[in-house]
Amino acid sequence: MSEALIRVTRPTGGLGIPGLYVPQDPGAPDPHAKEGYLMLPFGKLFEKGLTVGTGQ
Repeated sequence: MSEALIRVTRPTGGLGIPGLYVPQDPGAPDPHAKEGYLMLPFGKLFEKGLTVGTGQ
């Protein structure tokens, strides 16, 4: 899903990741999320010059 968000964001645009993320989520749909990891392709972020913001 994160790769799709990067693909549709305009060059030099920004992604906002609001919410509360916990270190582990045993009920998550994939093994990375179960360990609390958000898998983002950083190469694509840099390629498009995107800004990423987080917070509650």
